[in-house]
Amino acid sequence: MNILFLGTGSFATPALTKLLAGRHTVSAVITQPDRKSGRGLKLSQGIIKKLALEHSLPLLQLDDINTTEGMRFITSLKCDLAVTAAFGQIISERVLSLPKYGFINIHASLLPKYRGAAPVVHTILNQEKVTGVTIFHIVRKLDAGPILAVRMMEIPDRATAGSLEAALSELGAELLTTVIDNIESGRAVEIPQDNRSASYAPKIDRGICNILWNNPAEKIDAQVRALNPRPLARTSLKIGEKTISLNIIETDIPNAKCGMARPVSACSNGGNVECGTILSTANGVITLSCGSDAIDVKMLQPENKRILTAQEFINGYRVNMGDRFC
Repeated sequence: MNILFLGTGSFATPALTKLLAGRHTVSAVITQPDRKSGRGLKLSQGIIKKLALEHSLPLLQLDDINTTEGMRFITSLKCDLAVTAAFGQIISERVLSLPKYGFINIHASLLPKYRGAAPVVHTILNQEKVTGVTIFHIVRKLDAGPILAVRMMEIPDRATAGSLEAALSELGAELLTTVIDNIESGRAVEIPQDNRSASYAPKIDRGICNILWNNPAEKIDAQVRALNPRPLARTSLKIGEKTISLNIIETDIPNAKCGMARPVSACSNGGNVECGTILSTANGVITLSCGSDAIDVKMLQPENKRILTAQEFINGYRVNMGDRFC
């Protein structure tokens, strides 16, 4: 089959790579325009664009696939099927009707759970134990089309959004070729989604990035992992009269054997230790009181600075017990 591929970023890369190595023909690639990035804000080519150029594929970059330019490009290809992965645009019904077999999408959740732009982030935020990928036919309603295939996986204990997304992208790429073969042969079976079971995973706003240290340790740890590698969990640290803005890169939940009275009761039950207070800087970690149990900060990043280990931060910023994250 002749396939049009639409995608952006690392999640889409394994799928395009798999298609390029397979027996079907990738007739063209559509991706987002180059974006400015880095301190110099220079235009940077995306990884999908680079792959397309390496394979001398027809390439279109545009902010809106539904424009006349986009429709003419797709019509000219006479493609059998369009495949999307992390494309990031709403596709009109008119465009959806252009390929012979329509559009299919690789989505990083077990639909109908976590429809929307940030399924992996919300999966970790909610401390799910199982996730997966769903390939479905795209319809006008967001992520609501009939399901063609599902593949499940257990979520590793210390998974970040970055590591889990990478695993799911590979899982989706493996599933994709089977789905395309089934569509071509007429063996594909579409299962309608149960809209009553739908949940949503909207884009991440800045509010969800701010750490509330009166939350339980498990919730804070999940927040840090869910927002890594971007946009990262945020907090501030008061050292005397000075306040430092920080990104928290890595945390962990220490064992009960802290070698000190449990900070939990002091913080969560109305004691005199405020949540976010540094209880220890031993063993190369910063141990804080929080809403339940303690939490260790292992890696962090002062605003506009490089990422530091906790020990580097302790040494460089002269952090002491009693200083407070807030």
